Amino acid sequence: MKKTMQLKITILLLLIAASCLVNLGVVALAQDISSEDPCDALFTNSVLQLANCDDEPYQLSAQKYEIYDMDLVRLGWAYDFSYNGTKGYAIIANAFESFDVMEMSLESEFPFDVTFDGQFVYASFMSFLQYKDGTFYVAKTERALTKQEVDIIRESSYYSGGVDFTYSTEYIYCTGKNENVKKLAAIHPAVFSVTNITNGCSPIAGASLIQYWDKDKENLIPNYTSYKKVGTSIAYKSSDDTTDKVAQQLAVDMKTNVSTAGTTINGFKNGLSTYCSRQGYTASFTSCMTLGKFSYSKVKAQLDKMYPVAIFMQNYTVSQLYSSDGYDYVDNMNSNGSHTMAVFGYREITYTLTSGGSRTDNYLLVSSGFDNRPRALVNIKQASNINDAFSVIVS
Repeated sequence: MKKTMQLKITILLLLIAASCLVNLGVVALAQDISSEDPCDALFTNSVLQLANCDDEPYQLSAQKYEIYDMDLVRLGWAYDFSYNGTKGYAIIANAFESFDVMEMSLESEFPFDVTFDGQFVYASFMSFLQYKDGTFYVAKTERALTKQEVDIIRESSYYSGGVDFTYSTEYIYCTGKNENVKKLAAIHPAVFSVTNITNGCSPIAGASLIQYWDKDKENLIPNYTSYKKVGTSIAYKSSDDTTDKVAQQLAVDMKTNVSTAGTTINGFKNGLSTYCSRQGYTASFTSCMTLGKFSYSKVKAQLDKMYPVAIFMQNYTVSQLYSSDGYDYVDNMNSNGSHTMAVFGYREITYTLTSGGSRTDNYLLVSSGFDNRPRALVNIKQASNINDAFSVIVS
Protein backbone atom coordinates (compact mmCIF):
# COMPACT_ATOMS: atom_id res chain seq x y z
CA MET A 1 0.00 0.00 0.00
CA LYS A 2 1.58 3.28 -1.10
CA LYS A 3 1.48 6.24 1.30
CA THR A 4 1.14 9.82 0.03
CA MET A 5 2.28 13.10 1.61
CA GLN A 6 -0.85 14.66 3.03
CA LEU A 7 -1.88 16.21 6.30
CA LYS A 8 -5.12 14.36 6.93
CA ILE A 9 -3.64 10.93 7.60
CA THR A 10 -4.54 10.17 11.22
CA ILE A 11 -6.76 7.23 10.24
CA LEU A 12 -4.01 5.84 8.01
CA LEU A 13 -1.50 6.02 10.85
CA LEU A 14 -3.85 4.22 13.23
CA LEU A 15 -4.27 1.40 10.72
CA ILE A 16 -0.51 1.08 10.32
CA ALA A 17 0.01 1.09 14.07
CA ALA A 18 -2.13 -2.04 14.37
CA SER A 19 0.57 -4.09 12.61
CA CYS A 20 3.72 -1.99 13.10
CA LEU A 21 5.66 -0.93 16.18
CA VAL A 22 5.93 2.84 16.59
CA ASN A 23 8.07 4.25 19.40
CA LEU A 24 8.18 8.06 19.27
CA GLY A 25 10.15 9.56 22.13
CA VAL A 26 10.68 13.04 23.43
CA VAL A 27 13.51 14.88 25.15
CA ALA A 28 14.00 18.27 26.73
CA LEU A 29 13.46 21.06 24.16
CA ALA A 30 11.03 18.79 22.31
CA GLN A 31 7.27 18.57 22.45
CA ASP A 32 5.34 15.31 22.49
CA ILE A 33 4.94 13.65 19.10
CA SER A 34 1.47 12.42 18.26
CA SER A 35 -0.22 10.86 15.24
CA GLU A 36 -2.95 13.45 15.73
CA ASP A 37 -0.55 16.35 15.22
CA PRO A 38 -0.53 17.24 11.49
CA CYS A 39 3.22 17.94 11.36
CA ASP A 40 4.05 14.71 13.19
CA ALA A 41 1.67 12.79 10.95
CA LEU A 42 3.25 14.37 7.87
CA PHE A 43 6.70 13.42 9.19
CA THR A 44 5.75 9.79 9.90
CA ASN A 45 3.98 9.28 6.60
CA SER A 46 6.88 10.84 4.70
CA VAL A 47 9.40 8.51 6.36
CA LEU A 48 7.26 5.51 5.43
CA GLN A 49 6.93 6.70 1.86
CA LEU A 50 10.66 7.34 1.50
CA ALA A 51 11.46 3.94 3.02
CA ASN A 52 8.85 2.16 0.86
CA CYS A 53 7.28 0.55 3.90
CA ASP A 54 4.36 -1.58 2.66
CA ASP A 55 2.61 -2.62 5.86
CA GLU A 56 5.78 -4.36 7.01
CA PRO A 57 6.66 -4.27 10.72
CA TYR A 58 9.12 -1.47 11.40
CA GLN A 59 10.68 0.45 14.25
CA LEU A 60 10.59 4.23 14.19
CA SER A 61 11.75 6.42 17.06
CA ALA A 62 11.98 10.20 16.87
CA GLN A 63 12.57 13.40 18.78
CA LYS A 64 11.60 16.81 17.42
CA TYR A 65 13.08 20.25 18.07
CA GLU A 66 11.74 23.69 17.27
CA ILE A 67 13.51 25.48 14.42
CA TYR A 68 13.51 29.19 13.65
CA ASP A 69 14.07 31.40 10.62
CA MET A 70 16.74 34.11 10.35
CA ASP A 71 14.38 36.55 12.13
CA LEU A 72 14.10 34.02 14.99
CA VAL A 73 10.43 33.43 14.21
CA ARG A 74 9.37 29.82 14.75
CA LEU A 75 9.53 28.09 11.39
CA GLY A 76 8.69 24.46 12.17
CA TRP A 77 10.37 21.29 13.39
CA ALA A 78 13.59 19.34 12.95
CA TYR A 79 13.11 15.60 13.51
CA ASP A 80 15.97 13.40 14.72
CA PHE A 81 14.86 9.84 14.04
CA SER A 82 15.90 6.23 13.68
CA TYR A 83 14.17 3.94 11.20
CA ASN A 84 14.92 0.22 11.62
CA GLY A 85 18.21 1.18 13.26
CA THR A 86 19.26 3.68 10.58
CA LYS A 87 19.71 7.31 11.65
CA GLY A 88 18.00 10.09 9.73
CA TYR A 89 16.61 13.58 9.97
CA ALA A 90 13.74 15.58 8.53
CA ILE A 91 12.90 19.28 8.34
CA ILE A 92 9.23 20.27 8.26
CA ALA A 93 8.73 24.01 7.96
CA ASN A 94 6.07 26.61 7.32
CA ALA A 95 8.00 28.58 4.69
CA PHE A 96 5.30 28.82 2.02
CA GLU A 97 2.05 29.32 3.97
CA SER A 98 1.71 25.62 4.80
CA PHE A 99 3.84 23.02 6.54
CA ASP A 100 5.88 21.00 4.05
CA VAL A 101 8.78 18.56 4.13
CA MET A 102 11.72 20.77 3.19
CA GLU A 103 14.27 17.96 3.28
CA MET A 104 14.61 14.41 4.61
CA SER A 105 17.38 11.83 4.73
CA LEU A 106 17.31 8.22 5.92
CA GLU A 107 21.09 7.89 6.19
CA SER A 108 22.33 11.11 7.77
CA GLU A 109 23.11 12.38 11.23
CA PHE A 110 20.93 15.06 12.80
CA PRO A 111 22.34 18.41 11.56
CA PHE A 112 22.04 20.28 14.88
CA ASP A 113 23.87 19.86 18.19
CA VAL A 114 21.19 18.66 20.61
CA THR A 115 23.32 19.78 23.58
CA PHE A 116 23.46 23.38 22.30
CA ASP A 117 21.87 25.84 24.72
CA GLY A 118 20.25 28.14 22.16
CA GLN A 119 18.02 28.14 19.10
CA PHE A 120 18.23 25.98 15.99
CA VAL A 121 17.98 28.06 12.78
CA TYR A 122 17.06 26.57 9.40
CA ALA A 123 18.16 29.12 6.81
CA SER A 124 17.62 27.16 3.58
CA PHE A 125 18.26 23.75 2.03
CA MET A 126 21.27 22.14 3.77
CA SER A 127 21.97 25.41 5.60
CA PHE A 128 21.85 24.80 9.36
CA LEU A 129 22.76 27.42 11.96
CA GLN A 130 22.55 27.80 15.71
CA TYR A 131 21.87 31.07 17.54
CA LYS A 132 22.67 32.28 21.04
CA ASP A 133 23.15 35.67 22.70
CA GLY A 134 23.07 37.69 19.49
CA THR A 135 25.41 35.43 17.51
CA PHE A 136 24.78 32.92 14.71
CA TYR A 137 27.01 29.84 14.57
CA VAL A 138 27.51 27.16 11.94
CA ALA A 139 25.59 24.20 13.37
CA LYS A 140 27.66 21.65 15.29
CA THR A 141 30.66 24.00 15.34
CA GLU A 142 31.89 26.91 17.42
CA ARG A 143 32.46 29.11 14.36
CA ALA A 144 30.59 32.39 14.70
CA LEU A 145 29.30 34.03 11.53
CA THR A 146 30.23 37.60 10.68
CA LYS A 147 27.54 40.19 10.03
CA GLN A 148 28.44 40.11 6.34
CA GLU A 149 28.01 36.33 6.24
CA VAL A 150 24.66 36.58 8.02
CA ASP A 151 23.46 39.25 5.58
CA ILE A 152 24.40 37.05 2.61
CA ILE A 153 22.54 34.07 4.09
CA ARG A 154 19.48 36.23 4.74
CA GLU A 155 19.19 37.05 1.04
CA SER A 156 18.23 33.48 0.15
CA SER A 157 16.84 32.14 3.41
CA TYR A 158 13.40 30.78 4.17
CA TYR A 159 11.06 32.77 6.40
CA SER A 160 7.99 31.73 8.32
CA GLY A 161 4.79 31.80 6.28
CA GLY A 162 3.05 33.07 9.38
CA VAL A 163 -0.04 30.87 9.40
CA ASP A 164 0.62 28.98 12.61
CA PHE A 165 -2.36 30.46 14.48
CA THR A 166 -3.61 30.14 18.02
CA TYR A 167 -6.83 31.60 19.36
CA SER A 168 -7.68 33.29 22.64
CA THR A 169 -10.60 35.20 24.12
CA GLU A 170 -11.08 37.92 26.70
CA TYR A 171 -14.15 39.25 28.48
CA ILE A 172 -14.20 42.88 29.61
CA TYR A 173 -16.93 43.34 32.21
CA CYS A 174 -18.12 46.92 32.42
CA THR A 175 -20.95 49.17 33.53
CA GLY A 176 -20.39 51.63 30.70
CA LYS A 177 -17.97 52.78 28.01
CA ASN A 178 -17.09 55.77 25.86
CA GLU A 179 -15.73 55.52 22.33
CA ASN A 180 -13.77 57.75 19.98
CA VAL A 181 -13.83 56.34 16.45
CA LYS A 182 -12.28 57.49 13.18
CA LYS A 183 -13.22 55.62 10.00
CA LEU A 184 -11.97 56.42 6.52
CA ALA A 185 -15.13 54.75 5.22
CA ALA A 186 -18.26 53.23 6.70
CA ILE A 187 -17.03 49.92 5.28
CA HIS A 188 -13.35 50.05 4.37
CA PRO A 189 -11.59 47.94 1.71
CA ALA A 190 -10.67 44.38 2.68
CA VAL A 191 -8.99 42.34 -0.04
CA PHE A 192 -8.23 38.83 1.22
CA SER A 193 -7.20 35.27 0.29
CA VAL A 194 -6.01 35.99 -3.25
CA THR A 195 -5.22 32.89 -5.30
CA ASN A 196 -1.87 32.29 -7.03
CA ILE A 197 0.11 34.40 -4.54
CA THR A 198 2.35 32.70 -1.99
CA ASN A 199 3.40 34.80 1.01
CA GLY A 200 1.05 37.42 -0.39
CA CYS A 201 0.09 39.60 2.57
CA SER A 202 1.96 42.66 1.26
CA PRO A 203 0.43 42.78 -2.25
CA ILE A 204 -2.96 41.96 -0.71
CA ALA A 205 -2.63 44.90 1.71
CA GLY A 206 -1.46 47.00 -1.22
CA ALA A 207 -4.56 46.05 -3.20
CA SER A 208 -6.77 47.30 -0.36
CA LEU A 209 -4.86 50.60 -0.40
CA ILE A 210 -5.24 50.89 -4.19
CA GLN A 211 -8.96 50.14 -3.89
CA TYR A 212 -9.30 52.91 -1.31
CA TRP A 213 -7.63 55.52 -3.50
CA ASP A 214 -9.48 54.40 -6.63
CA LYS A 215 -12.53 56.26 -5.35
CA ASP A 216 -10.83 59.57 -6.19
CA LYS A 217 -8.16 58.34 -8.64
CA GLU A 218 -10.47 56.37 -10.89
CA ASN A 219 -7.83 55.11 -13.32
CA LEU A 220 -6.02 53.18 -10.59
CA ILE A 221 -8.39 50.31 -11.35
CA PRO A 222 -9.74 51.04 -14.86
CA ASN A 223 -13.38 50.34 -15.67
CA TYR A 224 -14.16 49.53 -12.06
CA THR A 225 -16.16 51.24 -9.33
CA SER A 226 -14.54 50.37 -6.04
CA TYR A 227 -17.34 51.44 -3.71
CA LYS A 228 -21.02 52.08 -3.22
CA LYS A 229 -22.56 55.19 -1.74
CA VAL A 230 -25.20 54.65 0.92
CA GLY A 231 -26.65 58.03 1.77
CA THR A 232 -23.60 60.09 2.68
CA SER A 233 -21.56 57.01 3.62
CA ILE A 234 -18.99 55.16 1.52
CA ALA A 235 -19.01 51.36 1.54
CA TYR A 236 -16.19 49.67 -0.34
CA LYS A 237 -16.94 46.49 -2.24
CA SER A 238 -15.82 43.13 -0.96
CA SER A 239 -12.82 41.32 -2.38
CA ASP A 240 -13.56 40.17 -5.94
CA ASP A 241 -11.87 39.06 -9.17
CA THR A 242 -10.88 42.64 -10.04
CA THR A 243 -9.16 43.36 -6.72
CA ASP A 244 -7.54 39.92 -6.90
CA LYS A 245 -5.96 40.91 -10.22
CA VAL A 246 -4.69 44.13 -8.64
CA ALA A 247 -3.03 42.10 -5.88
CA GLN A 248 -1.53 39.70 -8.41
CA GLN A 249 -0.07 42.60 -10.39
CA LEU A 250 1.27 44.17 -7.20
CA ALA A 251 2.98 40.88 -6.35
CA VAL A 252 4.91 41.25 -9.61
CA ASP A 253 5.62 44.95 -9.05
CA MET A 254 6.70 44.36 -5.44
CA LYS A 255 8.94 41.45 -6.49
CA THR A 256 7.22 39.20 -3.96
CA ASN A 257 9.18 35.96 -3.41
CA VAL A 258 11.96 37.08 -5.77
CA SER A 259 14.94 37.71 -3.47
CA THR A 260 13.36 36.23 -0.35
CA ALA A 261 10.10 34.64 0.75
CA GLY A 262 7.46 37.37 0.92
CA THR A 263 7.98 41.07 0.25
CA THR A 264 10.55 43.50 1.62
CA ILE A 265 9.41 46.90 2.87
CA ASN A 266 11.32 48.62 0.08
CA GLY A 267 9.76 46.19 -2.36
CA PHE A 268 6.32 47.14 -1.04
CA LYS A 269 6.95 50.86 -1.56
CA ASN A 270 8.62 50.42 -4.94
CA GLY A 271 5.84 48.13 -6.12
CA LEU A 272 3.09 50.57 -5.15
CA SER A 273 5.02 53.38 -6.85
CA THR A 274 5.44 51.31 -10.01
CA TYR A 275 1.76 50.38 -10.10
CA CYS A 276 0.56 53.95 -9.53
CA SER A 277 3.01 55.40 -12.07
CA ARG A 278 1.79 52.95 -14.69
CA GLN A 279 -1.75 54.25 -14.14
CA GLY A 280 -0.68 57.91 -14.29
CA TYR A 281 -0.38 58.69 -10.57
CA THR A 282 2.29 59.14 -7.92
CA ALA A 283 2.53 57.22 -4.64
CA SER A 284 4.20 58.86 -1.66
CA PHE A 285 4.80 57.70 1.89
CA THR A 286 4.94 59.44 5.28
CA SER A 287 6.62 57.61 8.15
CA CYS A 288 4.65 56.91 11.31
CA MET A 289 7.73 55.90 13.30
CA THR A 290 9.76 57.88 15.85
CA LEU A 291 13.36 56.83 16.46
CA GLY A 292 12.57 53.43 15.00
CA LYS A 293 9.49 52.88 17.15
CA PHE A 294 5.80 52.89 16.21
CA SER A 295 4.07 56.22 16.88
CA TYR A 296 0.34 55.94 17.49
CA SER A 297 -0.01 59.73 17.46
CA LYS A 298 1.55 59.91 13.99
CA VAL A 299 -0.75 57.18 12.71
CA LYS A 300 -3.76 59.05 14.09
CA ALA A 301 -2.58 62.28 12.47
CA GLN A 302 -2.38 60.60 9.05
CA LEU A 303 -5.74 58.88 9.45
CA ASP A 304 -7.32 62.17 10.51
CA LYS A 305 -6.16 63.52 7.14
CA MET A 306 -7.94 60.56 5.46
CA TYR A 307 -4.64 58.90 4.55
CA PRO A 308 -4.55 55.12 5.06
CA VAL A 309 -1.52 53.49 6.68
CA ALA A 310 0.47 50.31 6.03
CA ILE A 311 1.87 48.40 9.01
CA PHE A 312 4.47 45.62 9.05
CA MET A 313 4.25 43.37 12.09
CA GLN A 314 5.92 40.36 13.63
CA ASN A 315 4.26 38.20 16.31
CA TYR A 316 0.85 39.77 15.83
CA THR A 317 -2.76 39.44 16.95
CA VAL A 318 -5.83 40.43 14.96
CA SER A 319 -9.05 40.73 16.92
CA GLN A 320 -12.78 41.06 16.60
CA LEU A 321 -14.84 42.81 19.25
CA TYR A 322 -18.41 41.92 20.20
CA SER A 323 -20.61 43.76 22.69
CA SER A 324 -23.25 42.29 24.96
CA ASP A 325 -25.16 43.39 28.04
CA GLY A 326 -22.58 44.10 30.73
CA TYR A 327 -19.44 43.06 28.85
CA ASP A 328 -17.40 43.18 25.67
CA TYR A 329 -15.98 39.99 24.19
CA VAL A 330 -12.62 40.06 22.37
CA ASP A 331 -11.86 37.20 19.96
CA ASN A 332 -8.12 37.06 19.18
CA MET A 333 -6.25 35.25 16.41
CA ASN A 334 -2.54 35.10 17.21
CA SER A 335 0.45 34.31 15.01
CA ASN A 336 4.20 34.15 15.53
CA GLY A 337 4.85 35.08 11.90
CA SER A 338 5.30 38.31 9.98
CA HIS A 339 2.41 40.13 8.35
CA THR A 340 1.48 43.30 6.46
CA MET A 341 -1.88 45.03 6.88
CA ALA A 342 -3.62 48.20 5.70
CA VAL A 343 -5.10 50.54 8.32
CA PHE A 344 -8.28 52.52 7.65
CA GLY A 345 -9.12 54.04 11.02
CA TYR A 346 -8.84 53.82 14.78
CA ARG A 347 -11.15 53.01 17.67
CA GLU A 348 -10.51 54.12 21.25
CA ILE A 349 -12.66 52.62 24.02
CA THR A 350 -12.62 53.68 27.67
CA TYR A 351 -14.44 51.23 29.94
CA THR A 352 -15.90 51.78 33.38
CA LEU A 353 -15.09 48.38 34.83
CA THR A 354 -17.54 46.38 36.91
CA SER A 355 -14.72 45.61 39.33
CA GLY A 356 -14.02 49.32 39.75
CA GLY A 357 -11.69 51.70 37.97
CA SER A 358 -11.37 52.16 34.23
CA ARG A 359 -9.50 50.78 31.26
CA THR A 360 -8.70 52.18 27.81
CA ASP A 361 -8.10 50.03 24.72
CA ASN A 362 -6.89 51.65 21.50
CA TYR A 363 -7.31 49.74 18.25
CA LEU A 364 -6.36 50.18 14.61
CA LEU A 365 -9.08 49.30 12.10
CA VAL A 366 -7.32 47.02 9.63
CA SER A 367 -7.80 45.06 6.46
CA SER A 368 -6.26 41.84 7.78
CA GLY A 369 -6.03 39.86 4.53
CA PHE A 370 -7.65 36.83 6.22
CA ASP A 371 -10.94 35.38 5.04
CA ASN A 372 -12.18 34.56 8.56
CA ARG A 373 -11.90 38.21 9.69
CA PRO A 374 -11.13 40.43 6.68
CA ARG A 375 -11.99 43.59 8.63
CA ALA A 376 -10.46 43.38 12.07
CA LEU A 377 -8.76 45.23 14.92
CA VAL A 378 -5.15 45.47 16.05
CA ASN A 379 -4.66 46.59 19.65
CA ILE A 380 -1.79 49.08 19.84
CA LYS A 381 -0.51 47.38 22.98
CA GLN A 382 1.30 45.37 20.28
CA ALA A 383 3.17 48.52 19.20
CA SER A 384 6.55 46.94 19.94
CA ASN A 385 5.76 44.26 17.34
CA ILE A 386 5.28 46.84 14.56
CA ASN A 387 8.52 46.99 12.59
CA ASP A 388 7.43 49.82 10.27
CA ALA A 389 4.40 51.97 9.57
CA PHE A 390 3.75 54.71 7.03
CA SER A 391 0.83 56.37 5.32
CA VAL A 392 0.24 55.77 1.62
CA ILE A 393 -0.85 58.79 -0.43
CA VAL A 394 -1.75 58.67 -4.12
CA SER A 395 -1.80 61.94 -6.05
